[in-house]
Amino acid sequence: GLGDFKEEEPFGQDEAKSEKAGNAGRRMLLFTAKNSPNCMIVRQMLSGKTYSSTDAYANPEKTRQYHVTQVPTLILESDQGQERYVGVNEIREFLEGTTWEQS
Repeated sequence: GLGDFKEEEPFGQDEAKSEKAGNAGRRMLLFTAKNSPNCMIVRQMLSGKTYSSTDAYANPEKTRQYHVTQVPTLILESDQGQERYVGVNEIREFLEGTTWEQS
């Protein structure tokens, strides 16, 4: 049921930064877990890019809201909808095939 449904909480400061113009309304959300070697790899791949990071275990509501079932998961949100990339290989392929520049 909807008993445990919560209002979406306002996003924090780090997420406001990723709304920069130039990314055409797109933003990246990375779902991670502490002590996950794969998440550390992905964070290194994302260094210099604008994204918000969410600890999947510390934020179960948000994790459910985005239907994230494993980490690392990178979600690309835009006016056209959502794309998701799960695991180091998918995320690496997405990053190598895109020009996501910080403006």
